Amino acid sequence: MRKRGVGLPLALGVITCALLALVLWPKEEPQKTVVVAARDLGAGLALAASDLTTAVLPAAQAPADALDDPAALVGQSLAVVRFAGEPVTPRHLGPAVSLRPDERGIAVQVKADTGLAGLLRPGMTVGVVATLAGQTQDPADIQ
Repeated sequence: MRKRGVGLPLALGVITCALLALVLWPKEEPQKTVVVAARDLGAGLALAASDLTTAVLPAAQAPADALDDPAALVGQSLAVVRFAGEPVTPRHLGPAVSLRPDERGIAVQVKADTGLAGLLRPGMTVGVVATLAGQTQDPADIQ
């Protein structure tokens, strides 16, 4: 009996393994350097170099208006609170929001892709409509 060659099946196996490795090998995700708060920062704070640092984030998670140089923000005032590690961008700058004694502030969660995040600025007038789950009082009775 004559032995059949193993060259062709071996070559096909090696090529198959190489192609699978190319397809299944994890891709390197693009990264972006962004300016972030080095510590918790309050609204109205004039930014100093020590208040800011940089971090490398996946490009998909970095804000579109993110800066990569903290020096560009030094001396500017924060309009909103930024916590340690959160990006600081030009839209977070401006005069701090302050409330008069007869005003009340509440937090409203807004998604960046569906809400007005980034479009509202301090001093703008907005109307608010609230719906309460489980409301038992007729709205006409509210004075």
